[in-house]
Amino acid sequence: MQPRSQELLTDAAREAAPALVAEVLRRFGRVRLRAYGGSMSPAIRPGDLLNVRRTPAEGVRRGDVVLFWRGGRLFAHRVVARTPGGMVTTRGDAHWHDDPAVPAEDVLGIVQSVLRKDKMYPPVAPVRSPSRYWKVLHTLGSPLFSPRVNHSWRCCEVPWVKRSGATRPDCMR
Repeated sequence: MQPRSQELLTDAAREAAPALVAEVLRRFGRVRLRAYGGSMSPAIRPGDLLNVRRTPAEGVRRGDVVLFWRGGRLFAHRVVARTPGGMVTTRGDAHWHDDPAVPAEDVLGIVQSVLRKDKMYPPVAPVRSPSRYWKVLHTLGSPLFSPRVNHSWRCCEVPWVKRSGATRPDCMR
């Protein structure tokens, strides 16, 4: 069965779109595009509009959200490091691991703002506090990291502290 012309047109547009966005950015210096995927959540959510400004790789700093080209697709991820050779290491805010380093020529620009529900936001980094990691470990159900509340002391009793014979904090005495 042959694909319909509509499907062929859609596939061709899907393949050409990243190159078209890159060319518009190179020629005019700015582009607005819609985000898909949740790798940058909560700073950038699926369906948000990204306002991107052309910037060479030398102009990006740690913490900037950059738009880059990889494998025929566009990605908007946060810069976590720069190598002396001009490579840029990125990571999606929702990911726990870094992306492979991006060559300087594949960096297209910086995401200046995010348009969500008719409001403009900067692409601010989420706060990665220790409590986030505690919640993850607690969710995993590890008895080692799971605190119990002892109402007679009115604070947390951590099971491994009690077993190890460590002294109790002042609030537990």
